Amino acid sequence: MVPPQVVMDAIFGGISPQPAATPSREAWAASTNWIGNDALWVSLPKDGVFERKFSKLYAMALRTGPIAITGRRLEDGGAPARIGSMNSETFGSSISFAQAGCWEVIYDFAGEQLRFTMKVVDS
Repeated sequence: MVPPQVVMDAIFGGISPQPAATPSREAWAASTNWIGNDALWVSLPKDGVFERKFSKLYAMALRTGPIAITGRRLEDGGAPARIGSMNSETFGSSISFAQAGCWEVIYDFAGEQLRFTMKVVDS
């Protein structure tokens, strides 16, 4: 997906040193892996595989307020449980997967849900 310009501007605004030339939004998005909606955009691993040794997925809120993150390991078939949180003021979400596997992740924010699946592996 191609995030809105405000997401790209925030990313490039924080890069140091600044790149000599800023790519088009479409060219930049083609080299990344974002998913989003009107309220929130999340940067997923480019190959869709998340290593458990890391504890953050980068996310950018387009509104304000608390963000609840739930997930469930699809192999277990259990109900979603809280696996993380973030605040709309920060640019990252703390997330903790109990074990490796295929996970459905749900960000619940501003009356909208952003839902995706991701493979989680041990390093």
